[in-house]
Amino acid sequence: MGSVKDLEVRRKPTEIMMGDGVFHFSDRYSVFDWGEMPDHIKNKGAALCAMSAYFFEQLGKRDIVTHYRGVNTGDKYGPLDDTKEAPTKMRVGLARVIKPTAVVAEDGEVTYDYTPVRDAPGNLVIPIEVIYRNSLPKGSSVFRRLKEGTLTLEEMGLSAMPVEGQRLSAPFVDGSTKYEEFDRYPGWMALQYLAGLDNDEVRNLQAAVLKGNEVITEGMSRAGFFNEDGKLEFVFTPTRTLMVGDTLGTLDECRITYNGVDVNKQIPRDWYAYSQPEWKNEIDVAKKVNKKDWKSRVTSQPEPLLPALKNVMEALYASVANRVLGRDLFPGVVPVDKILAEYQRFRDAEMK
Repeated sequence: MGSVKDLEVRRKPTEIMMGDGVFHFSDRYSVFDWGEMPDHIKNKGAALCAMSAYFFEQLGKRDIVTHYRGVNTGDKYGPLDDTKEAPTKMRVGLARVIKPTAVVAEDGEVTYDYTPVRDAPGNLVIPIEVIYRNSLPKGSSVFRRLKEGTLTLEEMGLSAMPVEGQRLSAPFVDGSTKYEEFDRYPGWMALQYLAGLDNDEVRNLQAAVLKGNEVITEGMSRAGFFNEDGKLEFVFTPTRTLMVGDTLGTLDECRITYNGVDVNKQIPRDWYAYSQPEWKNEIDVAKKVNKKDWKSRVTSQPEPLLPALKNVMEALYASVANRVLGRDLFPGVVPVDKILAEYQRFRDAEMK
């Protein structure tokens, strides 16, 4: 399935019928599109499963259609409240994955033909990652795109150039390609054409992500966190009814902060950028040289996390989940404040 979870297909989807599957959440993680990293983060998979289930169920209470069918509660699947321990499996409805065809030119440049996607009548994963942005934290792709001119202030509803950390007066709905080697942000007109969407479908997609953002932001806020940005993915049913798919509302899908401090995947990103800048630089250069087989050009390998940072990550995933869910799904976990204090001590000692 991917670098962090696996898919068990129980019944394959067809053009006229959704399939049935199970996500198996692992403790793997990835940074910089590398894939599986040397360490496994204890509690991560269960925390992601539980948080995603929680927000799927909140969407359901607001009559938002999703592919969620429950989490493992012993030998069956049911609502999160029925679990006695942290779940690691989620049952979902499956749509077809129809990817664009990669076309590689003689110079190695890759383009994509979306004809197979546009020709599909329904029951497919929409090949767009729909992103909501409530703020513009440091490192947001928005700043680069504004500088390049591939995104305009008008598109964002802004009258002046934003600054790092700026909270937006209204969420900005962004979108990128999903199945290409690297995410592209070609704009909504291009995304609409690539995915074969009509005007109403685009409006429904953007409205749905705003509703999802509202649910996630409210849930995070109640727990003391701020939802900076995040992504949702969608599928069409066989009748082209819009449905929220994949997973949502987790520390992998969202950029969450606590009193301005990252409690998300930015922590290991920052560490590797600091501790192995040569590896990060190799990745950046390789991606520019050969977009299709960039990883084969990277000669160095990521090293394991230092034990102190690994401990911080393991405690953080579990503690955030407990706080958002309002229950001790992970008993005995240290509170978020103490974990972040330990993280600050780590930064002071190791990232001077």
